[in-house]
Amino acid sequence: FAALDRLTGNDRAAPLVFFCKADCWMSWNAGRRAILRGHSRVGWFPGGTDDWLAFHGTLEPVHPFAVISD
Repeated sequence: FAALDRLTGNDRAAPLVFFCKADCWMSWNAGRRAILRGHSRVGWFPGGTDDWLAFHGTLEPVHPFAVISD
């Protein structure tokens, strides 16, 4: 959880959105863990990049934050 604290600047009210591909529950699990950790503005996009691409037709590059160990 140290990585999440670094990304949010220890601000538990900072907005977070978790997503991956459709039918991938890793983003749901990450969002749930953030909520259990006390983050109050957590969003989950269940259709992930698959649904976004189907609806909007384009994606923007995202650079994941590398997590070594918490």
